[in-house]
Amino acid sequence: MPFIIPYNFGAAILRSVGDTKRPMYCLMASGCINVCLNLLLVIVFHLDVAGVAISTVVSNICSSTAVLYILCHEDEMIRVHLKKLRIDRESFLAILKIGAPASLQSAVFSVSNICLQAAINGFGSAAVAGMTAALNFEYITYFLVNAFNQSVMTFIGQNYGAGKYDRCRKAFRICIVESFFGVIVLSAAFILGSPLLIRIFTSEPEEIAFAMLRFYYVMPIQFIEISYEVTGSALRGMGRSIVPALLTVIGVVLFRVFWVYQIFPMYGSFPSLIVVYPISWFLTGVMMLTYYFAARRSIYS
Repeated sequence: MPFIIPYNFGAAILRSVGDTKRPMYCLMASGCINVCLNLLLVIVFHLDVAGVAISTVVSNICSSTAVLYILCHEDEMIRVHLKKLRIDRESFLAILKIGAPASLQSAVFSVSNICLQAAINGFGSAAVAGMTAALNFEYITYFLVNAFNQSVMTFIGQNYGAGKYDRCRKAFRICIVESFFGVIVLSAAFILGSPLLIRIFTSEPEEIAFAMLRFYYVMPIQFIEISYEVTGSALRGMGRSIVPALLTVIGVVLFRVFWVYQIFPMYGSFPSLIVVYPISWFLTGVMMLTYYFAARRSIYS
């Protein structure tokens, strides 16, 4: 963890001034190091799981060291002087005000995942394997959404601080539209290729059947996720963090827990369980967009 934190924070600082390429290059280099060390330590030295773990740590050290080196040689505005590092009380409280609700939201998020995983386990190991295989492709789609999360928060944060509210509106509009079309294209590609893509992970017919159910019920409407993910990041860019966190907890966490223990037992089928994903996205998206437009009118006026 001490080596993951400097990369994440350092990359965020570079992105805040529009530099998205160098953090990516650092991550690509560390990824290549990770793969090469995996092959060396597992195949040549037979270290098995320990070899994979060592490779991960070494690659994290490389990426964080590279980003820190860049920051130590940057322009003065974002330059890191290691000897001058200290906590600034005012900045610390401002960061905590925005960051703490978001981190608590992520922590509570795991509660709904635990409940859903327990329900999925009830369908047997084939369901678990099928869901895991399908989730790999949903993660790829979510990475695209997350990229626009970071972009909208950076651009709106910059322009909101400068009082350029028209540019804030424009940044939000562009990120919503581009992420929407990006997710649609990716989802369509994965759905069309799903019979072949799933076989990368498993050849068991029962596992494939569960994976395909997940594909057809969730992937076609994953774009709904944008409505609360990108919007929530836009609100954080305007300094509003507590309400988006609460809305996400209500719409995603509490609603999913309610569904698992109250609605799902009435039907007991696998589709009746996984349909909670798009329903919770839609519910949270409606609440988040409603709050966003209300807050925007108040703030920008």
